[in-house]
Amino acid sequence: MASSGASFTSSPVENCLSRAERSHEVYVIFAEMEYRPHYDAFHSELTAFVALHFRSVQSGLQGDSWIWIFEGNEKVALDTFTAAKHQVKSAKAGPLVRKVIDTLLSKYAVKVYRTPEREGHEHE
Repeated sequence: MASSGASFTSSPVENCLSRAERSHEVYVIFAEMEYRPHYDAFHSELTAFVALHFRSVQSGLQGDSWIWIFEGNEKVALDTFTAAKHQVKSAKAGPLVRKVIDTLLSKYAVKVYRTPEREGHEHE
């Protein structure tokens, strides 16, 4: 996996810091993946797949699964924070959101929302 050029963050301390940092961002859900195994059993496969296609990737698995993809000033999250399956989320629509969805669709079943939805805890 080192040949993918992706960088990873997955230590428990970094995971906690990443969750704290993320809590200040407002996310919109653009799509949700469809798969059979529990997300924690799927996390490694999905992380490896994403790392093959994107240069800057951070990920972790501690209670929930999260994978962040960075490109330029854009950030897309694939996480299970508000669902039992990985959702494609970002603070705004942009080229990276489309690229991530298209990449996932090349291998996996993905339900793309016609209208993006605000993250569940954002309604509270």
